[in-house]
Amino acid sequence: MKYTFLFLTLLFAQAAQAQSRLPVVRATSQKVSINDGGYLDKNAWNLNPKLRPDVYTADRTRRTKWVTFYTDIDSIRVKVKPGTKFDFVILLNGKDSCYTRIASALPPSGTAPAGAVAEDTIPFELTAYNAIKVRALINDKDTLNLHFDIGSFDHTSWNSEELKGLCANASSIYTLLCMYKGEL
Repeated sequence: MKYTFLFLTLLFAQAAQAQSRLPVVRATSQKVSINDGGYLDKNAWNLNPKLRPDVYTADRTRRTKWVTFYTDIDSIRVKVKPGTKFDFVILLNGKDSCYTRIASALPPSGTAPAGAVAEDTIPFELTAYNAIKVRALINDKDTLNLHFDIGSFDHTSWNSEELKGLCANASSIYTLLCMYKGEL
């Protein structure tokens, strides 16, 4: 009986010790810079102690890469593979705990969500001016040629009035264009 009690005590002590504590990164500023796979984005992240956890989704890649969070006084470097996540705490001004998670945007290799389409190809044409031309069918009757100039740095806003003549349902086109430009 003595040995059983001793064995159980040691087992529970080992289990309690095996629970690892989250790594802690110190900061005095709410701004955090992120190096995601070699691409540094300065002051890209704002610390928020109210979110538990505040999730940073690493850029999509099937390769293993490093993601580094830089605060004004400390940093943490994490190896990210598809399907992985890593939790840590950023201690803001020595008192506010900002629970943070770095998560991969992709599931582990070889796993696909239920009902996922195996093919995701969109047919397009490259114009003489290196713009991407996509032909879209609206309401099964109106054809719209969308031109995406990936070399352009300007921003063009279209409203429904400018699109009235393009097809019978101008609001559908406007919604489609706004979704592409990230305005909705």
